[in-house]
Amino acid sequence: MHKRLVLSGVFSGVLLSATIHSQEFLQIDHHWNFIAEFVYMRRNELDGKTLVEDEDKSRKCGRCDDFTVMRTSSIINHFDLNPGARLGLTYTEETLESTFELLALWIAPWHATKTVGGDASLFFPFSQRDYAFDYFDASKAEGEGESKFWDLELNYWRHASPRNRDYFSASWIAGLRYFHLNESFKLTFYKPPDVSDWSVHTKNNIFGAQLGGNLQWNPSERLSWDITVKLGAMANRAKQWNFLKDHNNTEVLRHYQRQKWQLGLFGDAAIQAGYQFKEPFNLHLGYEVMYISGVALAPEQMQRSTNTESGKHVYTKGYVLIQGLFAGATFSF
Repeated sequence: MHKRLVLSGVFSGVLLSATIHSQEFLQIDHHWNFIAEFVYMRRNELDGKTLVEDEDKSRKCGRCDDFTVMRTSSIINHFDLNPGARLGLTYTEETLESTFELLALWIAPWHATKTVGGDASLFFPFSQRDYAFDYFDASKAEGEGESKFWDLELNYWRHASPRNRDYFSASWIAGLRYFHLNESFKLTFYKPPDVSDWSVHTKNNIFGAQLGGNLQWNPSERLSWDITVKLGAMANRAKQWNFLKDHNNTEVLRHYQRQKWQLGLFGDAAIQAGYQFKEPFNLHLGYEVMYISGVALAPEQMQRSTNTESGKHVYTKGYVLIQGLFAGATFSF
């Protein structure tokens, strides 16, 4: 009985403290908010596809049966943290129970290269060795990748308690989302005097719907913490252009353009700290992670098979992870 009384007293004290704190917050009565953020993000590779092998045993790496000297991950993971921008506009109804949100994110294209050398021993692991002359017994190979990304989202927030007023605020989120992911990859083999290359381009137009939630903690009248999580399902209109040349780029082995629809999932999680300088002005800093599955990645279109259907299909089993920091300001009016 004594423990119950103590717990009841503690719980009542927390509620009273939260009520007192909520009354101390800045009463932000503006309904429109303009958001401007600087982002600094990287695209990571979660898996690696073999692009170049070296049959010279003195140059083998890793396991004794592993001849790989270049993977997609060794190039993509060299994508730097790139700058970008996010702009947003929100409107909160007078009842403070719901908010409409429009966001747009753009990140500068990622780009990376990797070069490996060999003693006339480099090759691409086609299923048939004599399929492409310049892609066996090469002295040098170079891989070059580029990735472009931007997205849009339109969300509806339903608040269980008013944001920026109560000690704790919880919100549900429902919305629509669009991702645009373009990739280019070029693999060049040097077999003196020949130089031949294999170029692949992919385009992903991703349309999805998402659900999520937000929890906001306001420990003081100016400081706030936010955790936001969104999960969604999408349909991707994926395209690929596949162009493989041989014999010093004088012979075309593959030259196809294909497209398909692919279903997938995506997720977005962010943690943010904010400081309210004045009633209409807020500064915030945070970290965000985005995951997208069911996308066509350019290197994945470089298939080892050498049958008549090779290069004619769009492989959409890829997934990307984009993560990094963001910092910005919110102007209320």
